[in-house]
Amino acid sequence: MQKNSVPLVSLSINEQEIENAKRVFVARNLKMESVQAIGFDLDHTLAIYNLAPFDELCYSIAKQKLVETKNFPKEILKLKYDPNFLVRGLVVDTLNGNILKANQYGYVSKAAHGSNKLSRPIRKNTYSNVIVSLGNSRFQSVDTLFALPEISLFSQVVDFLETKKEAKKINYFELYQTIREVVDLSHKDGSIKKEVISSLEKYFIFDQKLSSTLSKFRSAGKKLFILTNSEWFYTNAVMSYILSNRNSSYKNWTDFFDVVVCSSKKPNFFGSGSQLSEFETEFSGKFFTGGKAEDLEKILGLKGEQILYFGDHTYGDIMRSKKDFGWRTAMIIYELEHEIIINEKIKDKQLKLLNLRVKHNKVDSEAKKMNKRIASLTTQKVNDYQKMGTEELLAIDKSIEKLLRDFGKKETEITKILIQIRDLEAEIEADYNVNWGPIFKSGNVNSRFGDQVQNFACVYTSRVSNFFDYEDEKYFRSPMELMPHEL
Repeated sequence: MQKNSVPLVSLSINEQEIENAKRVFVARNLKMESVQAIGFDLDHTLAIYNLAPFDELCYSIAKQKLVETKNFPKEILKLKYDPNFLVRGLVVDTLNGNILKANQYGYVSKAAHGSNKLSRPIRKNTYSNVIVSLGNSRFQSVDTLFALPEISLFSQVVDFLETKKEAKKINYFELYQTIREVVDLSHKDGSIKKEVISSLEKYFIFDQKLSSTLSKFRSAGKKLFILTNSEWFYTNAVMSYILSNRNSSYKNWTDFFDVVVCSSKKPNFFGSGSQLSEFETEFSGKFFTGGKAEDLEKILGLKGEQILYFGDHTYGDIMRSKKDFGWRTAMIIYELEHEIIINEKIKDKQLKLLNLRVKHNKVDSEAKKMNKRIASLTTQKVNDYQKMGTEELLAIDKSIEKLLRDFGKKETEITKILIQIRDLEAEIEADYNVNWGPIFKSGNVNSRFGDQVQNFACVYTSRVSNFFDYEDEKYFRSPMELMPHEL
């Protein structure tokens, strides 16, 4: 069922002064006064990557490893990364080599084979009876920004292999797994991290308000911690850079945090976990690798709703921490700023689309009434012809002829309106992304990704520092959900 909601209360005066793209959005009530500890993932959460150069780096290194370690043809090296092809929230169909966009009910709304868009008839024929479920290993989610370069490479390699005359039928699942292996290797062997650390200013967007935001949290009496899958050497290098404008009261970036947990192996950290190991650094503080959520809760002396965790991964950060341990969750969605800016730019188009749909409903209703009247007159003539005179019968025919002409005009008008609606819908979708449209919506309902955000994130926003403009003990109130009969 599609969810409908209206605000419980209007925005406070303070919130009205915050631009929409920098606001914190609420899926369920969150009292910051009740939160005693605030945790953060590192990558794409505290550390905002400059996506264009970073994704190009990941793509290029993975491509190189395909050739060097998996014996793929050297022609692969000529492939070029397309930063605009994919968006987050898609799904890979490893049976057919397709990239899919599904709505909240699992129905496929858009699809591409490799990097080529599937026509509507082919898509409907392939997926009309298929429900996308991540419980099926056939479907692999694209829920993190880290996944975009590897799925782009997957789609382009599919295109490449299928153009080779000597190519045998491709096992798309094996191809997907192979590319996953080389991408994992790129991260594990330090190929990516070494390059990033050598040019931090190239690969990260410096957020001037981040240190002030962390200071504000600490001043409000919150314990702060980092929980990341990245190793200590990488965490230290990145955090030293992104907090290089730290307040004078903090000598080192580590002074912001009570606990730092590296190499946590999420999402397994929220399951059986691994051995917790404490290590020493040149900094004062508590530093650990591995472990599990229960360990961290004991270290903090807090649990459940006393902890708020910021992350960017729907499953590994948000869903598992919320469902398994009752932590409150704040999802960082970098693309949110872009989507909100587009929302504001296309308001006139959206209004035009709404008016076209209203017009279509009106004209369609008029056409249906005419058609019903034609059927009624035809039935009257057939049933009562013996009782009626010739002139009466001919008058009915004339009425039917006129109604048919008017009906034909209405149908022509309906067709013109539908063409306008179709073209405007496509134009609006392309304003977000020419291939996939907005990440949060699929037609008139939530996309699979949008539904996950709404179901598992207590609040969501585009970056951690957006919290700076809210009062310390802000009560974030969620909109009130309405059932259809309450609208």
